[in-house]
Amino acid sequence: MADPAAPEEAHVELRDLAKRAHMVQIAIALSTVCALLICLVIVTLFAGVALSRDLSRLIVAFFVVGLGAFIGALLVFLLEIRAAITALHLGPQGR
Repeated sequence: MADPAAPEEAHVELRDLAKRAHMVQIAIALSTVCALLICLVIVTLFAGVALSRDLSRLIVAFFVVGLGAFIGALLVFLLEIRAAITALHLGPQGR
């Protein structure tokens, strides 16, 4: 006999999985932004030397924002790990 609560449990689990997928998407997006900003730091360093211009403020801005994105990505990733561990149903009955 089918459990009448099964569809509701499945709905709750799908909602939790969607939330976790969204967190992973945010973490990946922030990591990508970080990588692109660090690439811009390198390009700006070379451009500053090639053009004999002082671009240090722009370099610092790119670097600081890049590190902020990196920290954000790590925090969101840690939150997702916490959600994954919480979602594990450990115990004698599996829940």
